Amino acid sequence: MKTISQFGGVLLALFLCLFLLPVPAGAEEDSSNIEGSQLNWSLNEDGTLTISGEGDMPYYDDSTDWPWDDQRDIIRAVTIEAGVTSIGVEAFYNCTNLEEVTFAERSQLETIGDAAFSGCKSLTSIEIPDSVASIGNYAFDNCTSLTEIEIPASVTSIGCYAFHFCSGLKTVTFKGNSQLTTIEASAFQACTILSSINIPANVTSIGNSAFYACLYLTTVT
Repeated sequence: MKTISQFGGVLLALFLCLFLLPVPAGAEEDSSNIEGSQLNWSLNEDGTLTISGEGDMPYYDDSTDWPWDDQRDIIRAVTIEAGVTSIGVEAFYNCTNLEEVTFAERSQLETIGDAAFSGCKSLTSIEIPDSVASIGNYAFDNCTSLTEIEIPASVTSIGCYAFHFCSGLKTVTFKGNSQLTTIEASAFQACTILSSINIPANVTSIGNSAFYACLYLTTVT
C-alpha cells in the first residue's frame, strides 16, 4: 500500500509534465485586445503578427502606443483578417524586418492610414485589397525593397509622400476601371528607378513634386 508521501510524489511529477513542457514552435508569444477597438492581435514565435476582429484600428497619437511597439524588430509577416476595415496611423511603422503582408480573401479593408508601413525596408511586395478606397500620407514611405505595386480600381486618392523614396520601385500599375482622382504632392518622389507610369483617365489633380527625383522616368501616359 502506497504512503501519502508516495502519492504526493506522483502528483508533483504530473504537475511538472503538464506545465513544464516546451512551448511548440509557432505558439502565440503574445495576444490581446487592441485598446479602443473591437480588434485583437497575436504575435507568434515565427514573427507573424495577426490582426483579427471587426472594425477600424484605433487612432493613436504616437507609434509607441501600439501594443506591439517593443516587438517591431521581430515582426516578419503581418496577416490582416477579413473583418478589419482600416490600418491605423503608424501601425507597422519601422518594422524593418517585415517581409510579407497578407490580407484575407474577402477583405473589407477600406483605408491604409498615414505612415502605416513607413520604413518597412524589407517589404518586397504587397497585394492591396480591391476594397481599399484611400492610401494615406507616407503610407509606404521609405519601403526601399518594394519593387512593384498594383493600385486597385477602388482607390480614389493617393496621399502625399505615399510612396516617397521607394527607391526599388520599378512598376506601378492601376488596375481595371480605376476610380483614382487625386495623386497628392510628392506621392512618388524619389522613386529613382521608376521608368514609366500610365495615369488613369479619372485623375483630376496631381500635386507638387509628385514625381520629383524620379531620375529614370521617361514615359508618363
